Amino acid sequence: MSAARQAGLTVPGDLMVVGFDNTDNAIMTTPTLTTVNQPRYRMGYTACNILLERMKGAAAPQSMTMKTELVVRESTTRSRA
Repeated sequence: MSAARQAGLTVPGDLMVVGFDNTDNAIMTTPTLTTVNQPRYRMGYTACNILLERMKGAAAPQSMTMKTELVVRESTTRSRA
């Protein structure tokens, strides 16, 4: 967003920005950053369980899907005139 500002662009007027991970920094930017919230605790917990199972000789899962959430903030919201 800083580079956009330096280029004379406005966020979200000219450019909309979406981040990933929903860290605390997302609400400390101006404008606040729309982001994808990942289940970080659940990801870590699951990874540890997979590791423990692998240590016992179990096969690793081929793939895994976890729910995420889009947190819409100012960087993708246009004000209504």
